[in-house]
Amino acid sequence: MKRKIITLVLAMAAASLISTTAMAADETISGFYDIGTATDVVITPYNGDTQVTVAEKNIDEDDAMEQVYVDSKKLEVVYDGATQSKYYSIILVDGTGLPTKDSTIYYIDQETANSSSVAFNVSPKLPTETTDMTLYMSSDVAGFELVSIPMSYAVNVVIEEEPSYKLGDANGDDEVDVKDVIAIRRHITGGYSVTINEAASNVNGD
Repeated sequence: MKRKIITLVLAMAAASLISTTAMAADETISGFYDIGTATDVVITPYNGDTQVTVAEKNIDEDDAMEQVYVDSKKLEVVYDGATQSKYYSIILVDGTGLPTKDSTIYYIDQETANSSSVAFNVSPKLPTETTDMTLYMSSDVAGFELVSIPMSYAVNVVIEEEPSYKLGDANGDDEVDVKDVIAIRRHITGGYSVTINEAASNVNGD
């Protein structure tokens, strides 16, 4: 009688789970993302002295995956089209348009090219909320065209990671049905050679 009750309860639980999605684990991230490109410019994100590799994350919750450099706090910017002894300036500001007197300046610097390459170690004041930013580069070289590179910075964005299983799919066949009920019942009662996904089987999260 006890086993019949267990089976009945599990069958009812499984029936209620047919359209249920597993709760995903949350991850909170910050860092530069969707860094644009420009001719002869290489941008490398860092966290301290450690280069940060790119990851695919959904920052904007619009189903599009962004190129995110998680925990990046500064940038190395190298321009390989420089003219020796000429000045090159960069400015990192908020927004996607040209800087105005109202723009927040996160970083500004100037370097003199010693060769055909000039490098900036950009350690900006970081924004306090997720924002679009633009990095501009200018020069005193005659005819130099202003370089404009868009990017964004994420601040404590909660990322919902997709689980690797379907909640209720105890036997791992990608279906939630009576076979999962049987597998869970056998696991609970013991005496059977059965393996279940315990995370997927823990449907009430206790």
